Amino acid sequence: MSIPDFIQEAEPVAINSEVMERIRGGLQKVRQLELAREELEERLKAARQALSILLEQKLPDDFEEAGVAAFQLAPSGNQPGLRADLCPFYSANIAAKWSEERRAAAFAYLDQLGAGDLVKNEVTVKLPAGAEEEAKWLADELASFGYAPEVKKNISHMTLTAWLKEMVEKHNTMPDLEKIGGRVGKIVRIKHESAT
Repeated sequence: MSIPDFIQEAEPVAINSEVMERIRGGLQKVRQLELAREELEERLKAARQALSILLEQKLPDDFEEAGVAAFQLAPSGNQPGLRADLCPFYSANIAAKWSEERRAAAFAYLDQLGAGDLVKNEVTVKLPAGAEEEAKWLADELASFGYAPEVKKNISHMTLTAWLKEMVEKHNTMPDLEKIGGRVGKIVRIKHESAT
């Protein structure tokens, strides 16, 4: 197989100042667009944070202070109307970035609460290229192949959050939120209304 022409060393050519200016202009545009992208990403991050604070903290407090569970905002100009509902909010996540000790304590805590069956064991092993057949039946034969699998316990964020919601709403029990990376509160959910 030969090296493609565009990779091979180019023959020296006479410098074309017009082409060099196009290259310079193109690279300047790249630099400008990269800066613009970074600025937009920062603005998006700030907007997400501000939106989160409004929907998860400020507006739920205001709804409760006013004694309302829903609020409707009429359309204005080219902005659609919307309906806002105060809803319960649950989130729980035993984060992968936690220390192994903290993760182990969280799994042990779930086991103490009778929720150990939510935790899944994951086995990970790296196989060389061409080992597709071995990968299919490897779970029972790992030791005989000499591979060293990585075994970790894990639970999906969605499963743990659903369990937390069930514990609070159906069993009237509040688990230790710190241990499971949990949050319980209120949130304002927004539904945009289409123009009629």
